[in-house]
This record gives sequence, C-alpha cells and structure tokens, in this order.
Amino acid sequence: MNQQNSEGYALISKAKFMNSSIFNSNPLILLNQLSNIDLMNVLIKDVVYINSQHTSIFMIQDCKLVTISESHFINNINSNGPGGVIYALNNKKIIIQNSIFWLNICKLQSGGAIYMINTIIQGVLKINQTQLIENKSGYSSGGSIYLENNNMIMQNSVIASNQAQIGGGIYYTQVMPDFLTDLQQGNKNNNTFKDNLGYIYGQNFGSTLRKVFINLENIKIPKYSLKLYEDKDIFIKKLKSGDQINLEQIQLLDEENNPIRFIDVNSTDFSLLSSDVQSLVQQISVSVQWNQENKEIQCVGQLQTKQFTNGGFNLDVQIFYKPISELVLKIQSNSFPSLIDSNGKIVVNYGQIELILNIELEQCSIGQIFKQYGSSIACETCPDGKYSLSLNDQECKICPESAVRCIGSNIQLKSGYWREDENTDNIIYCSMNPQSCQPQLSSSKFYCIEGHKGPLCYQCDTYGDIWGSRYSEIYNHGGECYKCEQNIDKIVLYNLLAYLMISLYIIIILRRIIMQLEVKVKGYYLNKLEIIYLGSTLNQSDRSQIISKILTDHLQILSLVCSFATKMPAFFTVPIQLSGNSVSVVSKSIDCVFSKHPNLQPLWLFQFLWSFTLPAGILIFYIVQGFILKRLQIDFFIRYLQTAAIFIYFYFYPMIITLAIRSINCITIGDKKYLDLDFGIECYDKHQHKPYIFLFTIPVIFIWGFVIPLLLFYKIHDAKSKKKSIIKQIKYSFLFAGYKKQYYYWEFWKLSYKTSLILISVLIQQNIQLKFIANIDSNMYTTLVIGLLRLKITNQEKERTFLQNLIFKLKKKYPQLLYVEIQNSQKELDNSPSSPQSHLITQTETIDEKQQIMKKKNSNKRIANKWPYYTRNSKQNQISLKDRTFDKQNLFNSNAIDSIIQETECSPQNNQQNNSPKFQIQLSLDKS
Repeated sequence: MNQQNSEGYALISKAKFMNSSIFNSNPLILLNQLSNIDLMNVLIKDVVYINSQHTSIFMIQDCKLVTISESHFINNINSNGPGGVIYALNNKKIIIQNSIFWLNICKLQSGGAIYMINTIIQGVLKINQTQLIENKSGYSSGGSIYLENNNMIMQNSVIASNQAQIGGGIYYTQVMPDFLTDLQQGNKNNNTFKDNLGYIYGQNFGSTLRKVFINLENIKIPKYSLKLYEDKDIFIKKLKSGDQINLEQIQLLDEENNPIRFIDVNSTDFSLLSSDVQSLVQQISVSVQWNQENKEIQCVGQLQTKQFTNGGFNLDVQIFYKPISELVLKIQSNSFPSLIDSNGKIVVNYGQIELILNIELEQCSIGQIFKQYGSSIACETCPDGKYSLSLNDQECKICPESAVRCIGSNIQLKSGYWREDENTDNIIYCSMNPQSCQPQLSSSKFYCIEGHKGPLCYQCDTYGDIWGSRYSEIYNHGGECYKCEQNIDKIVLYNLLAYLMISLYIIIILRRIIMQLEVKVKGYYLNKLEIIYLGSTLNQSDRSQIISKILTDHLQILSLVCSFATKMPAFFTVPIQLSGNSVSVVSKSIDCVFSKHPNLQPLWLFQFLWSFTLPAGILIFYIVQGFILKRLQIDFFIRYLQTAAIFIYFYFYPMIITLAIRSINCITIGDKKYLDLDFGIECYDKHQHKPYIFLFTIPVIFIWGFVIPLLLFYKIHDAKSKKKSIIKQIKYSFLFAGYKKQYYYWEFWKLSYKTSLILISVLIQQNIQLKFIANIDSNMYTTLVIGLLRLKITNQEKERTFLQNLIFKLKKKYPQLLYVEIQNSQKELDNSPSSPQSHLITQTETIDEKQQIMKKKNSNKRIANKWPYYTRNSKQNQISLKDRTFDKQNLFNSNAIDSIIQETECSPQNNQQNNSPKFQIQLSLDKS
C-alpha cells in the first residue's frame, strides 16, 4: 500500500503471510505516508526476505500513527536489509500491543525484529503487553529492537533471549527511551528483561559506553606507594617523580556496568560484522592525558592504545614532575555521541569518558638521587652495584668491598661485618668475634646469629628481647652465647672450676710467702739471740716473694696485651686471663641468673658487683682455712691474715681498676659511643650509665685506687720511720722485698705504673675502628713486651737517638727507675739478667764498684773465721746447714758489728754481684 495522501487510513485484519520467500527488492507489506494504520490479528511466519539491503518484510514509512495488535511475527528472516520483520522509517508514532515477535532474524544489519529510525523529528514506539523473544541480529546491533532518534515507552512486556553484537535486547542512539529513565529510577513498569546477550557489550540495552574502569589490583605501582578509591576517583599516593605506573585491563563499561568484550579486528569474524559495528569498534581507544600546559609535567610510555588484550586495554606511564607535588592523570576513551531524553534534555554528554587518577608525588626516597629530566626533576633509583643513603647525594656511590651486593638503599653485607641499621654505610668489621656477624644468613636478625645482638653482635641476648630466649656468655672468651635453659650445668661447672683454680693459685702463692715470712721472723730472732748468724740467708728468703711479684706483674701485663690483641690463640690467652685478669673471667658467668630478674639493671653494675665476690671469696676461704689450721695448733696462717688481705688487694688491684675505668670509658662504634662494659648502653645514658658513675664507679676508684693505697703507705712508712716491731715490718715486707731500703715505697709506684698501663690499654680500645691494632700479629706483641723488658743504649752520644738520649740522662740521674744496659761500642759490660719489676739494678763495673765488691769479700772472710763460734749447738736449734763453701786460707779475725749489720741489710742485688766464694744457709720450718 502506498498512500500519497497523508490523511489516508489502512486496516489489515486477520491476515496471514506464511512460508514464502521474497527475491525481489519489494517488501511483503509497504505502508507509506498514511495517517492511521491498524494491523489486527496479523500473522507473518516463515517468510524469508533475500535480496534487498534497504528494506524489510514489513516496511512502514512516513506514517503518523501505526497500531499493531493481536499479531504474531514468527521465524522470519531478513538476509540483507535492516529489521528482521519491521523496518519503520520517519514515523511519528507506532503502537504495538498484545503481540509476539519470536525467532526473527536480521542477518547482516541491525534490529533482529524491529528496526525503527527517524532522521528529522523524534518518533515514539509504544509497546504494551508484547513479547520479543529469541530474536537475533547476528552481525550488528539490537537483538530485538534497534532505535535511532526514537523514544520508547514500554509496559507489561517481555524482552528475553535476544542476541546481537551490541545491545542484545534493545539498541538505541540519540534518544534515551523513557522506559530506561523509569528503570534507572527504579520503576520497571512491569517489564521483564532477561537472558539477552550482547556479544561486544550491552546485554539488555546497548548504546554509548558510559564509564572507564580499572581494578585497583591492576594498577601496578612501586611497593612503597598506596592506591585507593575515593568518590569514584583513584588516588595514588607516595609515588616518586620518575616512577612508572602500569595500568592493566582498563575496561570501558556500558550502562549496565558490564565491560566490553572485544574481538580481534584482524580476525575473520570481525570482517563479517556490519559496517556500523566495525566502525564503532575501531574507534574505541583509551589514552592517558594530563595538563600539558604545565611544561614541568612529562609523561612517557605507552600512553594510548586500541589494542584489547586479556579482557582490557593496557597502558603504562612514567611520570616526571617534581618531588612533593600533585598532578592529575586522566584515563580517557575516544569520543561518544551525546544522548537526550524525550524532552530534549541532554542526559549523556558528547565527548570522552574518563577516569581520574589523582597523583601525589612525595620526596625522593633513600636510595634515590635527584636527576634533571628536561624541565622535570626525577627520582632515580641507584642501579645494581651502587647505592645511596642520603637525599643530598648528587650521585650513587660504588658498592663497598665489605658488601656482597648494593642496589638502591640496600647494602647486603658480607659475613663478618656489621652496621648499626639500614640507614648507614658505616660498615664495621666484627673484629671481636667475626663469626657472630652473619648478615647473609636468612636466620640472622639485625646481622647477628642466634643469641647475639647489639653493636658488632658482641652482646648476648640476655633478656631474650630479640630471640625470645635468654642467652649468656659463659666462658667470657670467644664471644659465644649459650641458651640459659640448656646450659645450667655448664654455668655451675664453669664457676666452680674458675673459683677453685683461682683460689688455689692465690692460696698456694700466699702459703709460700707466709712460710718464708715465718722463716724470716725465726731467723731474725736467731740472729738477735746470737744463736746463729744467718747473714744474707735472711734476704734470700725473700726470693719467693720477689718471684711471686714478678710472675704476677708479668701475667697482669700480658693480660692487658691480650685484651686488645684479638688474634692470639685461646690456649695462650685463657691461662693468662685466668691468672692475670681473673675478675673479667667471672664477671659474666652468672648473667643467666641476673636475666631472670629484669629489675636487676643495669646489668654491667651487677656484673661488676659479682666480680667482687672473687677476692672476697678467696679472703673468706683463707680465713676459714686459718681457723681450721689454728684448731690443729697451726696458727701462723691466721696470724698473717693482714698480710694475706694486703696481698689479695694488690693482686686484684689492677683487675678492679680495669673494670672501674671501663665502666667510665666509652667505645666508638660507627657514629655512636657505647659503654665499654655493655655495648647495649649508649655512653653516659641518663638512666643506665651516668647516675652510677657518681654513685658507684667514682667511689670505687677513690677507695680502691687512692684511700687503701694511701692507708697502706702510711702504715708502712710509719713502721719504717718509727722502727716498729720487726713482726709488723715483716708482715709488710713482701711489699718492699727485692728493693733497697730507701725504695720501700716502690710497690706503690708500680700501682701507678699499672694504672697507667690499664688506662692506656683501655684508651687504645676506645675506637674499635683502629683495625691495624687488632690485626697486628701476636708475635709483634711478644716482641714488644720483650723489648720493654730489656732496653740497651750505647754510651756513645753520637750513636744515640733523641729518645735514647733522654732515657740515658734519666738513667744517670735516677739509676733505679729504669732497667737499661749501657753498651760501649756494641759490647755489653753487664750480662747479668734481671727483671724491671723487681728493680734489681745492674750497673757498669766501675773501679768504685770493684772496691765495694772486695770489701764484701773481706767481710765474708771475717765471718768465715768466726764460723765455729756462730755454729755452736746448731743441731739443737733445728737449723740445717745444707751448703757451706768458703776459702780457709783467707779467714780474718774481726768482731766489727758494723760489718755484720751491713751484711744483714745488704740487698739481693749486691749479693748477686758478688761472684766470690760464699757460704749459704737454708732455713726450713719444722713442720712436725
């Protein structure tokens, strides 16, 4: 029907068109320019329209009102044209009610059942109580209905199981239908939309794409940065200028918030799609945009793409701006047309859809340096083999030799090295115990192996702060930490053995000294009673005391050497430390006990206090032994209690002074200073160090180092000057044994000498980085000690250095101060060995000295002449003559008392210089 008059009316009722194929270009029904058309009870079924690309089976064109009711359109196919059954062009209003559109197909173009387009004015499609089911637009849009510039009002209808490339149920453009506006407002109008399929996008409804979306998980940023959604925008924080952002699986969403599903534009399937769909798909793209008016902002990378892979679009952008700034990135699509509602109001703007990325750039991190990049400033991470630990670094530093690998701010240390934390490159060799520093082990914590902690991993985790269990250093040698719970037996055994060995060593020395003092007392009274004349034998009885002092002095000096000579073997250092510095050996032996009581802090203080138990315990042991022997009628031990106490004091003097000085001293490790006795405490800490210096350390130094020595010196000086009883003098005699009478104070000078050595040895250790000291071979220490013991200087002034000249003058003025051999033309004039600790003075044999020697020889001869008189009743006096050698031909009669006194008071030094034949008498106590 082709009605030219716009006022025409057409009615088609109860008509059936079935099982037919149309090969020409004319439609089955054509209604054109009619004002009113009614189709009632019309059935169009199994009709195939083959050739025409511009029309459909039922075409309605330029009509004002078309009403279709009680009609069925089933299983119809339009092979080439738009609309599977109906093609409506430029109609004002079409009403479809109580009808069914089922299994209709539009093969190549849009609209599986209905294709409705208006080019000038907006049309209206009103559907009520109608079903559009299983219609299909296989290669284009609108599975059941395609609308262009038409509003659609739908009520009480069903659109289900329809298929298309875009808009499986309905596809619309230019105008958003009213039923969708109602649906967005929650009013379904009793309509049903289900199981519709849009292969590319738009399941139930298809139109322009509405959103850009990316999952936060698909935004790949550096691990130190943060990303989050806020008010539909994405915020990326803590990013650095120069960092890269990888945007993976960027998705464009339709109005139902479903992402598009792309097909490969180069595939055969894509070439089969309609030109409209191909054009739309080829235009889809995403890109990164920013404020390009700001020349300081630069972005490089994959900034735009049309390539759809793995369910989305992928972009990557490297941002260059400046630290501590903000900028906005936009992920934008291509442009899409606008949409209006039925009233002409714009509901979807024309242009690009976008997603806002708010970027916050922070300061460059440690491990990065500033680098100019055009007008921007980038944070460049130091590459493999280099590092940076300061923001002020202009360039990355080369990886140090003490590290295995460097990158950024990460420095992987070699075994045996330690640093305070990850923010310093002050790498220190663990000279005290390299085995405890194992930063490469995965089991290590803070670069330390199990049980160790603190600077240089030199401390044990006494309180379990790091490792969860309590650890302690039992042997105080080697730096090995033992778990307290598993080594109780070792702790007990070690303390027992240490205390027993040290006590026995000191008691044996004391016993020998006291026995000799007792002999000296008895010998003195034998002389006074003129029962027998002993002569130099009394002085020779001091030999044990002299040897004991020499041995003790040497061991204490060697223990100081061992304290800063880290490469000496254990078999050498352990015995020396045990005998020469026994206090330090036991100071940490019961840390496991202290660690059970966290209130007993600071730990170094209680270690110090525990050290006093050693001299106190030995003194108590001596007293107990003395009382036991007194009950056995042997009382001389208890009589010499004062002597024993003084000896114990002098023996432990350098050890206590060492601990006291170390409790004030600070060791520099890296950029910090730590307490010498406890590396876990910073120097002069206001809680755990400084208060105890005034409350404990200074009083200990004052009492132990000044008060007690001054008191003893006063006692000895008083006894000497006032010539008090010989018993009292003999009890102090081991202090000045081996010295000339006028140098009785020399032992106190040695205390100052030892204190100076202790102070020097402690100060040498102040800077742990003096590696050359720690690495000196032990042989050099031995050579140094031997060299100090024997110093030879030529008597030719031209051959002496400045230092030798100074020592030579000191020797001439104070011959007793130093042990120096004066050589003449490289030939020794004195070959007699001696020790500086005993201060046995060896001098050049001058004429005067030879005369003195001759006088002594004559004195001995006169004494020999009186031998029968002095040896009367010798057996009754229980004095044994073990050796008697003298020259009978040179006996002289003399009763000069001065000669006897001179011989009695003669020092061991002079006796040793006397090489003439002499007699010796050995005194021994009757132990029965």
